[in-house]
Amino acid sequence: MISQIAMATLLCVLASFLQVTGDTQIQSRDLNCDVSGQGFHLHLHCDLRGPASSQWSTCVLKMRLPRGLYVDPYELVIRQPGLNFSLAKPKSSGSSGGRFGRWLSWFTASDPHESGHGSFDQFEEAEVPMNQSEVNVESPEWLAEPMTINLYPQQSTAKDVDGLSLNSVDIPLHLRYKLPNDGDASSTALQSTTLPYPMLKCTDGDEVNSWDSMPPFEVAVATPPTSDLLYVMPITILLLTVGVVVLLLA
Repeated sequence: MISQIAMATLLCVLASFLQVTGDTQIQSRDLNCDVSGQGFHLHLHCDLRGPASSQWSTCVLKMRLPRGLYVDPYELVIRQPGLNFSLAKPKSSGSSGGRFGRWLSWFTASDPHESGHGSFDQFEEAEVPMNQSEVNVESPEWLAEPMTINLYPQQSTAKDVDGLSLNSVDIPLHLRYKLPNDGDASSTALQSTTLPYPMLKCTDGDEVNSWDSMPPFEVAVATPPTSDLLYVMPITILLLTVGVVVLLLA
């Protein structure tokens, strides 16, 4: 009787150990991203590491871009033809009651895009699909809308120095034009644009930065002083007038 109890206890301890080991094996992926580049053209590089048996094709890497940043989907297709991705935008974007809806979402914290934080699933529920043609690469920041890129990494056979599975993603980013600043006209001011840290979620339950706990990137953007408009606008109007006159006389 005692031996049976001891055997049952041993089996329970062994099962608990295997469960903990299995959970550790699942929760072992790592996501390391950094931003490089200067001016209005940046580069986001992400390294995904995990066990040798990692199935990267079951994972989604979510990149949330604020109004001041965008990705040209056609450029992304050319640079990385084998990378699968989809675009999304907030549900409140373009709705008839957009202003009231955004205020209500912010007040109730139901829309993570308005509150500025949330889980992976909350962002998924607050987004709708977006066509590639909807990305306006010429729109300034004050006329643009935030967007999301869902990247689907391919299975990789690469290994790092520790023998872990390594998968890398490179995304070209572009900054939108900001409104001129009202600072000192003799200098060019720098404004900061916040880029949230990407999220990673896999179908086996592994998640990295799912609750947006990792600090975002701060990108400096040069903005000209407002006084520059006093020089640019008259010249633009003059050239436009001359062009119209030439067309009428031709």
